[in-house]
Amino acid sequence: MEVRAEYLSGKPVQHAKVRVVRGDEWEWNYHDQKWEGEETAPVEGQFDGSGTFIAHVSLKKDFENFTPNQWRRSEDFDLAAFVTDLSTGRTEQRRFQLGLSALPIHLYVQNSGTGSADAPLLLYVTSSYADGTPASMAGGIVGFVPKAEGDCDEQPGTPKRVTLSSFHTNHFGVGRVELRPLSPDLLASSNWARIYHNPEYENQKSGYLLLEARDGKGNRGADVEGLGLEVGGIPERENRPCSLSAPAIPSRSLSSFKHHREGSSR
Repeated sequence: MEVRAEYLSGKPVQHAKVRVVRGDEWEWNYHDQKWEGEETAPVEGQFDGSGTFIAHVSLKKDFENFTPNQWRRSEDFDLAAFVTDLSTGRTEQRRFQLGLSALPIHLYVQNSGTGSADAPLLLYVTSSYADGTPASMAGGIVGFVPKAEGDCDEQPGTPKRVTLSSFHTNHFGVGRVELRPLSPDLLASSNWARIYHNPEYENQKSGYLLLEARDGKGNRGADVEGLGLEVGGIPERENRPCSLSAPAIPSRSLSSFKHHREGSSR
């Protein structure tokens, strides 16, 4: 990462020591007006003639310890840069974050269907880079074939995959796709039915969708989406656990969509 500093006049600081550290459990010291906490993995040096310092921060162990899943696709960690002006001895600091992401692009799916296994599925797909910038990309949707015991393989091999449809997200990172009602061989008993053995859950089915896509530069995004469906009607309950989808109706990308994105620290 590149570290620079400027005086209030806008002139770059050229003669200064620089220290970049990892920080854990930092707290704000109101008396001294600064952040305090445990500092690890320091990287030190000085500005060059142009007033720049390149800090090489190793992320190898962080990636080794990072285990992404559907609810945790990225992880932030805190760092701080300290710059000490050699002419005055004054030190200024700046806290910031770096983010780890398993994939360069994040895909998210919103199911807007009725929840009935007899009705088409209407999915809205959003795609963005790890920093939150919208990503336009093209990809496909694959259904997982349930195992013999009625469970779904979350990482199916090629023979167990059934291609359902394709999709495209526009420059806002938004796309829309419809899937025909699921074929029975793509449905498995829901977790509720297997765990509680309650006749009330006999009509509830579950499965998974795997969405994979790439942008124009080859950056990849993927998401495993669980959908809950009920055979024979529209379920009364909301927030069902997992389920899935089937054959295919050609996807359509939204031509216009007002994009709103929260600020990202990555």
